[in-house]
Amino acid sequence: PEQMQQLQGASGPAFDRMFLEMMIEHHRGAVEMAQTELQDGADPEALALAQKIIDTQQAEITEMDTLLQQV
Repeated sequence: PEQMQQLQGASGPAFDRMFLEMMIEHHRGAVEMAQTELQDGADPEALALAQKIIDTQQAEITEMDTLLQQV
């Protein structure tokens, strides 16, 4: 809630930077959960989904890192 309040109070480059940093953190959390599924899971469909999540979230993290460097 505190981060969302800070985000609401920001604008321009400060907003962009904060948004990207928060989204990168969120995506990293998703990657960690998906990696846990790959390590401990057994269901083939869940494992495939976990790998897809890792692949897409990592690509988005890379893109957001690039954007963050431009802010």
